[in-house]
Parts: sequence; C-alpha cells; structure tokens
Amino acid sequence: MDESDNISPDTLVPPGPPTSIVASYSGNNIALKWKAPTNYSNEYQVYSYYIYPDPEPISPGSYFEVYGTSYLFQPDLVANISNSPVRFLVKTNYYKKNTSVYILSAAGHSNYVQPSYPQAPRDIIVNNVSNGVQIKWNAPSFHGPLPITNYVIKRFLDNNLKEIYTTHNTNTSYTVLNLTHSIKYSFKVAAQNGNGIGTYSVSADVTPNIPSSNICFPGYTPISTDQGIIPIENINITFNTINNEKIFAITKTITEDQYLVCFEKNALGFNYPDKKTVMTKEHRVFYQGKWREANTFLSKFDKVKKIEYTGEILYNILMDKYSSVKVNKLLCETLHPNHFIAKLYKTPFSEEYKNKMIISMNDSIKRKDYHSYKKIVNRL
Repeated sequence: MDESDNISPDTLVPPGPPTSIVASYSGNNIALKWKAPTNYSNEYQVYSYYIYPDPEPISPGSYFEVYGTSYLFQPDLVANISNSPVRFLVKTNYYKKNTSVYILSAAGHSNYVQPSYPQAPRDIIVNNVSNGVQIKWNAPSFHGPLPITNYVIKRFLDNNLKEIYTTHNTNTSYTVLNLTHSIKYSFKVAAQNGNGIGTYSVSADVTPNIPSSNICFPGYTPISTDQGIIPIENINITFNTINNEKIFAITKTITEDQYLVCFEKNALGFNYPDKKTVMTKEHRVFYQGKWREANTFLSKFDKVKKIEYTGEILYNILMDKYSSVKVNKLLCETLHPNHFIAKLYKTPFSEEYKNKMIISMNDSIKRKDYHSYKKIVNRL
C-alpha cells in the first residue's frame, strides 16, 4: 500500500523537502545524496530537485537541477563553491497533475563539509623562454586543512595528455624543455597537499618559438669534448670544455630549409667521417685546407646526400671565440660569436623581447622578406 493512500482525499498534501541529505567528500568531488519526499497526495508529481550551496557562491541564486536523488560535484564546480565549510540546501520541484505550474518546496539541508584538497592554482600563464617554455601561476586561495607540498603540471597536445611533471617544491613556476617548435601545447596545474592532488587549473596554451638558422646539427650528434664524446644536446656548459676552452652555450634553432646534408661514413675519405654525420647546408667543414659549406659537397661526392628535414630542434656550440670541433672525425666550425643567433644568447635582452624578435625573424624568413629580416638582425 502506498503511503499516500493514508491521506484523506479532502486534504491535498504537496511534497515536502527531501530528507536524509548527506554531503561527503569523494576524492576531489563532493557527493550529495538524499531520500525522496513521501507521504504526499497522488495529485502531485515530483519532477526534479534544486540544489543550492550554502553559503551562496559568488553568483547569488545559483542552483543545480537534478532529476535523481544524488549528485556528484566535479572538481571545477567544487572549486567555485566555497573555500570554507559548506552545506547544501535541496528543494523538491513538483507540479500538480494536469497543470503546468511548478512549485518549489521548503529546503532541506545537508551536513557541512570541509574541502580536503587545494583549490585550483590561479592566473596560470605560459611564456616562451630561450630554452623552452615557462609556466607561471599563483597559489590557490585555499589549500585545505594541510599545507601545499608541491605542484603537478599536465601537458596536453590536441587534448591528449602527453606528460606529467612534478615540482617537488612550492615554487610557482616551472620550465619545460625540448618541445617541438610551432606546435600548440596546453598546460594545467594543480596543487598537492598531504591529502592528495587538488583541482586542476584552467588550461593555458603556448606555441614554442625557436629562431631559424642554417648552421647547426641535429640532436644526438656526437661532439668530441675534453671530457669525452657527448651528444650535443647533453653537453653541460658548466663542466664540459672543448680544446680547453669554456663553452658559452648550446644553441637551439630550426631551419627553414627542406633538407639537411648527410655525410655517410668515408664520404670524404677513409674515416672522414668515421660515422654518418648530418648538418645544415651552410655549416662549414674543413676539407683540403679550406672551410667549405656542407652544401658544396652535394653532387661531388656519392656519399654526400640530401635528407629530409622534419622540423626537429637543431643545435650548435657557441664558444667565446670562433673555433672548431670534431664530429665523427670531421672538423666542423662552431657558431661564430657575431652570428645573430649567438647575439640572441649573449645579449641580456628580456625573454619577452627575445621571443618577439624570434617570431619576427621567423615570419620574415617564411615570407622571404629579407629586407625586414636584415633590419631585425641589425638590432641585435
């Protein structure tokens, strides 16, 4: 027998508020559940429930309409509700059958719950820097009952999670290296306390900008240093030396050329080079007493060929003085200190200014506007 059968037909009793409303934390979410109202007249039909955070959020009158007897507040909604203990008011939304008038009941309320995890970090921005991209943010307004221990950064490409980084401290910036140029990445940041990882921030996007040059090597090129043979991208400028001279920087560039020049083993003579060696077309090699651009060996030697350039980051060695370096026994030039890429690394411009110049230079090259390109380079 339905409880509504006990109600006198002469007395119409509308649905009351839900009962047994319980709020609890489930990870980063708030789980809310309740029991439907009972003991009301058959002439009424419960349609939905309205949920109100209490105290009210920044936008007064905000509510969530739910059609069942439970609701799970996702992290982004939880973060917008309150920094302090919060409870929820739940009202029954009902109507009298054969009418279109909806009525809200009085409110039932849940227990108070206290967020356990940090809110999302605020004001996240991502900027290009000379050796990668730098993510910056402000600490969350609320960190839960325990202090923040570190931050977690997620990197996305085309909405797909690609990598997760952890700061291991409470610094509010982080630099990511070796990203592919001209591809847009997205980053989200979350704070972590002793209870776990909090809500992730909104995403911030960046497209790494790397200057264009045609005097450089691809990654993994073995460089002969005084400390042994080291892949060029792994050289430590504070420790490694070449010809007993300090290395000022390992530069990172791209090239607008469609190809690189590949010297196969023994291309120019026995063990010269002793392994396949790849470089950009204008990189110079010492041969028969003269410095010659790599491009000039094409069509003259069967084992010197063009290979496709696929957009990877390229590297070169910048010394205080113009010098040479051995690569697979080939004697190759280092980056000249007067080269505009060298000036980008040696001149104390702000990262913002450097980034603007890189964008302008690369754009000029793509448009083949060499007059504008020359004007930009002359400013260095």
